[in-house]
Amino acid sequence: RNYAMNQANLQLAYTGMMRSSYRQSWFAESVLYADTLSSLPGIDEAHHTEASFYKAKALNEQNQTDSALDLFRRLTLARNGAISAEARYNVAAIYLKQGKLKEAEQMAGETIKKSAGQDFSIVKSYILLGDILTRQKDYFNARATLQSVVKNTKIPELKAEAARKLDIVKELEKNASKLED
Repeated sequence: RNYAMNQANLQLAYTGMMRSSYRQSWFAESVLYADTLSSLPGIDEAHHTEASFYKAKALNEQNQTDSALDLFRRLTLARNGAISAEARYNVAAIYLKQGKLKEAEQMAGETIKKSAGQDFSIVKSYILLGDILTRQKDYFNARATLQSVVKNTKIPELKAEAARKLDIVKELEKNASKLED
């Protein structure tokens, strides 16, 4: 940063510091670097979008969900498909965290429909739908959704996450059943 003499080098330096601080879980610093990057004169749309994205993620990690939600909502319209898909997923996840099940379900569905080619965000949204259905005590559909993820996804960490949640749903379904074994 101290040796950057031109605009391109400043953008590169702040982008790197923003990303690095986020990956190190230094979320407050990541927000500051994102703000600085966004305020540089002549910043292009791609850098501004990325700065907003990292800021939203860092705010969310710091449990500043209202601020994060506002940024994520704006990012759902980003030209970068990966960022807009992950932003839609995060809006749905925040709604779930806030107990707004209808809004969460709607946004998860929108993520699935509008995120072609963004498999990670799509599969995460299906898992989130499983969580929503579980919260609604619709164990049958939650189980079916999670079983589909386990059967069809090729992303190992998401397959494992869905399998863990599927075990929980099966246990909840069994405990809620009026039938005996």
